[in-house]
Amino acid sequence: MIKKKYKKLNNTMYEEVLENGLRIYICPLKRKNIYAEMNVLYGAKNISFKKEEDQEFIKTYTGTAHFLEHLIYTPDGDFNPAKIYNKNAASNNAYTNKNLTTYYFYGPLNFEENLNTLLRSVNSLNITEKDVDKERGIIKQELLKYADNKSFIAETKALENAIVEDSYRYDTGGRIEDLEKIDLQMIKTCFEYFYRPDNMFLIIAGNVNPQKVIVQVKEFYQNKKFPKFKVIRKKYNEPAKVLKEKEIIHKDTSNNYISITYKIKKPKIDEYLLRVYLNAILRLKFGPLTKIYNSTYQDSNYVSDIDYGVTLIDDYALICFDVIVRNNPEKTIDLIDDTLKHAEINEDYIEIYKKLMIKTIILDFESPDRVASLIENDCLRYNHPIYDIYDKIKSLDVLDYQNFTKTLDFSNRNYVIVGKK
Repeated sequence: MIKKKYKKLNNTMYEEVLENGLRIYICPLKRKNIYAEMNVLYGAKNISFKKEEDQEFIKTYTGTAHFLEHLIYTPDGDFNPAKIYNKNAASNNAYTNKNLTTYYFYGPLNFEENLNTLLRSVNSLNITEKDVDKERGIIKQELLKYADNKSFIAETKALENAIVEDSYRYDTGGRIEDLEKIDLQMIKTCFEYFYRPDNMFLIIAGNVNPQKVIVQVKEFYQNKKFPKFKVIRKKYNEPAKVLKEKEIIHKDTSNNYISITYKIKKPKIDEYLLRVYLNAILRLKFGPLTKIYNSTYQDSNYVSDIDYGVTLIDDYALICFDVIVRNNPEKTIDLIDDTLKHAEINEDYIEIYKKLMIKTIILDFESPDRVASLIENDCLRYNHPIYDIYDKIKSLDVLDYQNFTKTLDFSNRNYVIVGKK
């Protein structure tokens, strides 16, 4: 077990890699609650894959990873994860995104039993056709709830219209027509390929003894064997241009739901720095200290704030905006476009932004679930935790940042309006 320090943050991490390949990250915190999550590197975008030695890719359907997530907690004889967590007053859940599936519990009592429940749940799958059909109906109802959600329609369609080839373009829940095609054998195949210790990482934050945790996890896996093979996930040759520049969808609604996606070729800089810079651009041009924030806040035409976010996929960065207005959605699109391309950034705000980032990191280490989220994101994005995060933020240079912004091309974008008939 390796002990590492978060520089200048007075927090410690313990790392271990088991012989079966499972990575374990433990961050002790003096808090009553304990948060534990098992992350499987299998997400909604992984719809085509194969073993390294195979010629042909296995093709699955959109929503398969999410479907499998729903089945993991299926009771197996006397083993019922939901009842065990409930008995121990622990909250538990799971979620799937484009890149991974996460299972977690959160609670102060009977940690050892809860951890064994988590480990057993994600390392075995005993389901029948009946279980699959039952869950299919539940997922279908879940998807139908979003089918007429205007914000959801705008966001998902904007992503589909921005990406041409990459499977990242599909919604995590998948398409209803694909849901009907997912069967027991496909679910079992995906479990076999991805639910293996060497494709998982375990994160625990809270009032735990790292040495005891490692011993417990090793004992759980002691007599378990897993197949060893390398999984190749299909790579896509994604074109630079968006698929479709604009789309207007008419619905019976009193408001207009707008989603805009800018597709930018990644500059050749450090991945961590790239994320920080892109998020800084959005905060410094659209955040609470800006004129556009105050003007839209006071404008009765705006039903919501202008929400924004950054996603990195292979060679591209996607900058996404979502906003709801009563009238004239094109005017808002022009406002966002002009602000992103031309608005000057107050240099003083950059220093304020750095202080806010550091404050956020410090506060993250006050909460086990937020610590786990920080570690999860680092492992997913960079394959390991970032221990010098404080120094990285402090070293951000205004001149370097300004030179970076000049290299970005915001001309390649699409928008979707879901609005009045």
